[in-house]
Amino acid sequence: MGRGCLAGCLIALAAFLILPQLIVIAIYLELFIVDYLGWSDPVAFINTILLYYFMLEVLMRMFLQKLPSMEISAYLPHPIKIPTLAHLTLTGSLVSPFIIVIPLMLTYFSFTAVQVQAGVVGAWMWYLTLIVFNLFIHYGMITIRRISSERPFIPIGLLLFFSLLHLPMFFDGPVPADYTAWFFNQAMQNPVPLMLSALLLSGAYSSAFYFYTHNYHMDSQGDSSGRFWKKFAVTLPERYGLTGTLVNQEIRLIIRHKRARSILFFSLLFLFIGLVMYPDEEVLGIGSHIMLVFTGLMLTGMFLLQYGQFLFSWNSGFLDAFLAQPVPLRDYIASKYYLMILSCLLLYVLILPYAWFYGLDILLGNTCMLFYNMGINVFLVIRLGMWEPEKLDLESHSAFSFQGVGLAQWIMGLPLILLPGLLVIPFLAFGQGVYGLLFLGIMGLIGMLLRNPIIRLLARTMEEKKYDMAQSFRSN
Repeated sequence: MGRGCLAGCLIALAAFLILPQLIVIAIYLELFIVDYLGWSDPVAFINTILLYYFMLEVLMRMFLQKLPSMEISAYLPHPIKIPTLAHLTLTGSLVSPFIIVIPLMLTYFSFTAVQVQAGVVGAWMWYLTLIVFNLFIHYGMITIRRISSERPFIPIGLLLFFSLLHLPMFFDGPVPADYTAWFFNQAMQNPVPLMLSALLLSGAYSSAFYFYTHNYHMDSQGDSSGRFWKKFAVTLPERYGLTGTLVNQEIRLIIRHKRARSILFFSLLFLFIGLVMYPDEEVLGIGSHIMLVFTGLMLTGMFLLQYGQFLFSWNSGFLDAFLAQPVPLRDYIASKYYLMILSCLLLYVLILPYAWFYGLDILLGNTCMLFYNMGINVFLVIRLGMWEPEKLDLESHSAFSFQGVGLAQWIMGLPLILLPGLLVIPFLAFGQGVYGLLFLGIMGLIGMLLRNPIIRLLARTMEEKKYDMAQSFRSN
């Protein structure tokens, strides 16, 4: 409870410090666009970037937005109809930080810059179109979140959809932001965009309303995500033995719990950082191999770094029972190793198209850092994961919680990220950045070849620490 109060105080302090700054930014937004960014038409600039704002909002809502809920047992003795409860629930969901961003940032802008160009009526139509479209996203994401609880690959589908939208840009095709700019430019001139946004909002609200009216029953208040995972068979061939069984158990843990599952989705979301990093000339230029090191390290090892922070904490709820079983710790450590290896390989396959768009230097950097992650970082993660792990209650905390985060979790990422940069600096000093990448890749290959003795060494280390770890989980 103390940690929750501390987190609430920090959030309140952040809001107290940030909100006044956002208000100032909103007032001076037009001047910032014209004087600092160099756009002569601030309204055209806002209309252009709205697509990227809405894309970012959709992705953030996918991971951060809480689904509206209401404890209906108190209302059952009263003559209140289910549709009324559904309307109350959906209306109450409007109390959300995502709802206030556009009114906070663009209200003043609407009746200054937009009104100068389009008049009072045009400014009102443009502003209302923004508000209504934002509400459409709000209620549309409620439905998508509900569906994704049984079909969790929908977030991945959204990422692929946003990627395909920008694919024509690489072949000198149209830019998707141009369509958004045209839509909101039209909103200043005629009411058609506003009416279209209202129709979309009506459909999204009706869809969410339909779901709630058909699921507002006491026997449907449980977690519906389990229905999907009962159908989802994650099985490994029997020839992999006990290690394969433990990997299978770990995968089921990931796809069952929201916090672990959010790390998987966040790792996939992070793959798009290459669209920002690789087109930069400093990344692809001569002597820039250290940027290739860090970018490749993160792209191929994001799941490794994020999931590895709580490598043993994920099992804190049943570690005592596990240690009481006749399971060799070598197999237990090996299951952690192969799970993270599989994640690195999966991420590497997904980022292969970057090499086709940006050149073979990208392929070299990502391949070398893949080997480094699989041969060096994976063992560092396992070893550092044994250092004062914190208990993690998967049933009471969801995604983006600070539960289970201790001092060790805050600093264990430093050697994982900084060490390869330090190792490549001597090569950069002599202008041989390519050899630095190859050196890191060779180190990783050597680590992979020595995986069996290293796993045995880690198993002996855990043999010494397992009772302290179990005691730590019991006392937290």
